[in-house]
Amino acid sequence: MDEYEKTVQSVVSRGKFGMKLGLENIRKLLGKLGNPQKDLKFIHIAGSNGKGSTVKMLEAVLTENDILAGAYTSPELIDFRERFRISGDWISKDDFLRLYKIVDKAAKTLSEYPTAFEIETAIALLYFREKGCELVLWETGLGGRLDATNVIDSPLISVITPISLEHTKYLGESLSQIAKEKAAIIKDSPAVIAPQQKEALDSILESAEGSLYITKTEWIEEISEREDRQDITVNGKTYPLGLFGSFQAINLLSVLKVLELLKDLGYGLEDEKTLKALKEVRFPGRFEVLRTDPLIILDGAHNPHGLKSLTQGLKKRYGDKKFDVYLSQIKEKDFKEGLKNLLPIIKNLYILNWEDKQAQKTSELIEIARKTGLNVREVDIKDLKPKDDTLITGSLYLLSELRPRILRFLEIDGDSLVG
Repeated sequence: MDEYEKTVQSVVSRGKFGMKLGLENIRKLLGKLGNPQKDLKFIHIAGSNGKGSTVKMLEAVLTENDILAGAYTSPELIDFRERFRISGDWISKDDFLRLYKIVDKAAKTLSEYPTAFEIETAIALLYFREKGCELVLWETGLGGRLDATNVIDSPLISVITPISLEHTKYLGESLSQIAKEKAAIIKDSPAVIAPQQKEALDSILESAEGSLYITKTEWIEEISEREDRQDITVNGKTYPLGLFGSFQAINLLSVLKVLELLKDLGYGLEDEKTLKALKEVRFPGRFEVLRTDPLIILDGAHNPHGLKSLTQGLKKRYGDKKFDVYLSQIKEKDFKEGLKNLLPIIKNLYILNWEDKQAQKTSELIEIARKTGLNVREVDIKDLKPKDDTLITGSLYLLSELRPRILRFLEIDGDSLVG
């Protein structure tokens, strides 16, 4: 194990000790580092579903238009370094190690050593400032109000993707409370709000400041499936999108409004380049088709809302086809409701035995699943060898472990799929 791998292992293992929400420690840490956040411009993104896809689309468009854009996202699917990107490229191992040592040295002067996410956030800010990023796509880790990313001053633009019940232990028991926590990233600047459930939208409107731009599903006029993309018509104009899943149309609405606001702010965005970027954008682990015969799909849907959207996307693209579904889930998610949303596309259900501290107990998942009347079996992730039409879903953390195994089994070069 080289120095980079040891360092990442150290950071990741610290993250497994738990989380601590709050801004006091990250403010102290960044103060020791010269407050790099004050030299950057941000598009701050919070929500329950679609944050990663929204960032990926914006990243592709900005890069195609020659705007140097940083992106800070989590979790990673392939390599820890993908959390820190500039124009789509991961941070180098040398840069990560060098910046980690700077942050770690500052962290050790504090009375309380920062959390793993705070350390990562500081590294990202130093990296983006050092490289002179014109814009930073800044994704929250958990919630918004007390998330370490909310240490920034007023962002250029805020985005709230669809909100659903999640992390109730930290964010509140109701949709209204959770929406209020996430909407706290909105300050005195424009904010783009994706279509929301009424309770969530009411809470956002009540608590948020600034100019709110609320997108509406009625703007989506048509979604046409193609072999290599889907064409989405919004308010009379068609956009080719390289990301599959009809639910991506919701994310596209937010992206289009953000791009409109950026144009108003003077950022040079050419329509032809924007369309090219959207058509060519790819995102491993999101409705990712690894093989078409048999059909093998990976998707990181991790909560009932995401699984419902995934089911709708599969039915839109593949009609009444049913799948062997391989599923697991991290704790604090409503597995019963999520499984209910998957039922229309399940032929056989396999609960994955996934030995991870974050994973819900396999026995508990099996007990819930058997009450549906489905044919349920337990499979260790080391023994997963899909042979029929297959969907693997439930968590991006799960896919980060499974995807390399599946690619090896299918004899697919993973580097060719990174988009």
